[in-house]
Amino acid sequence: MSLQYREYDVALSFAGEDRIHAETLAKLLKSANVKVFYDSFEESSLWGEDIYTYLADIYGKKAKYCIMFLSKNYASKLWTNHERKFAQERAFKENRSYILPIKLDDTEIPGIPSTIGYLDLRKKTIEHVVELLLEKLQAFKGKGIDQAEGKEPVKMISEENKHDNAQQLLKVIETENKEGDNMDPARRFTYNFLSLPYDMRLDIAQQLHLIQAEDEGVHGIELFKRFFRRAREKQVLEQLKIIVNKRFEETKELLH
Repeated sequence: MSLQYREYDVALSFAGEDRIHAETLAKLLKSANVKVFYDSFEESSLWGEDIYTYLADIYGKKAKYCIMFLSKNYASKLWTNHERKFAQERAFKENRSYILPIKLDDTEIPGIPSTIGYLDLRKKTIEHVVELLLEKLQAFKGKGIDQAEGKEPVKMISEENKHDNAQQLLKVIETENKEGDNMDPARRFTYNFLSLPYDMRLDIAQQLHLIQAEDEGVHGIELFKRFFRRAREKQVLEQLKIIVNKRFEETKELLH
């Protein structure tokens, strides 16, 4: 199968009655620099278009993933059924997990088997959905699909930058906080981030689009200060904290 350029990382499919969930997710994804198709973000693009043809193109060709908010409302709407059929055709052709279902209730949706992996928004938070989608997008990119689609990959920091001084700062933090559990949240976050392997820190920064060309030649604590500053500017600092804390706990478990 020839891979086409994907204009969106994810397209959202939902019934109007469930818009509150879709809008919350769309705004969080946008703040995390995820390219999301959400109709309210696309009013100028949709204006004057043949909506049927336009949506067929979006759900059938232009997104890496399609998140569906499944509910009784979703099952009964004409437009959501069109979107679902376009997405199902795409999933069938590519034979991969293109459709990412989120349950709002227990309504069965034609063509969505009960055996498919799904998230239940009655049990999970929207923030958790964001975290999982970011992980999926990173895995998608890791397979080389972005490069195959003709995108310019983000330039990574050179090998020489791996000689950072994180360990020195970690020792200072540990000395100042002999009872580590009593660290204030900001210092705990810094400690967790710098405790991660260097490559993992860069991987997280790239995942949130915090690496820029001007970082070439910069290393150590100065480099990661830039990442923190950009995370605040891009309003993805909370997302950065979620990912860092999860990776830290996973790494700690592997070492014990």
